[in-house]
Amino acid sequence: MNARVIADSAAAGGRLHGILTWFGDDQVVAMLAQARTGLIPVGPEGLALAREREIQRLADEFEPGGRFFVDQILVNFDRAAAMLSDMRIEIGRVVEGELVIADNPAVPHNPVTRASGFLNGARIGEGPVMMPLTPHLIAVVGGGVEGDTTLDGHAVEALNRIQISNAVKKVYAAPGSDAHQWILGVREELLSVDDA
Repeated sequence: MNARVIADSAAAGGRLHGILTWFGDDQVVAMLAQARTGLIPVGPEGLALAREREIQRLADEFEPGGRFFVDQILVNFDRAAAMLSDMRIEIGRVVEGELVIADNPAVPHNPVTRASGFLNGARIGEGPVMMPLTPHLIAVVGGGVEGDTTLDGHAVEALNRIQISNAVKKVYAAPGSDAHQWILGVREELLSVDDA
């Protein structure tokens, strides 16, 4: 079975977490509803319905393929292409283990703050960008090395943890992989750290 983990971005403290916390404020919900519909929700039921509609609208927009997702790709494409065009490309070959890939696979790394991934505050241009290509190949753009490199089991596990922690919703492994239980374990570990 193809290992697929559905991680709740809000519970994991992902990019929707900060936005969704605003929906606990009735004034924010009333303002949003009025701005979109021209009507001000009244009473607990009206606010609950408006809150539910706003959260669903955001979920639809942030879903890969949704309006927000597509708009962000279009806005950032030219800027990212210009930044990455002069950078070195390194291909990492896995000699032990398999790489997983998330629905948010291009992961920038900031070597100064040690942050990896957009969801953790790293940005393109601050350091290398890592992206699994297959279960046995990864591209590293903007690192200090150009050419081929090999990855042992420890490096593969570290890269897989980064993919899991930066997933918006899903993490994939190769068909027939035995990584499913490991992915679930890492996901639970990451969620328990966020709850602490």
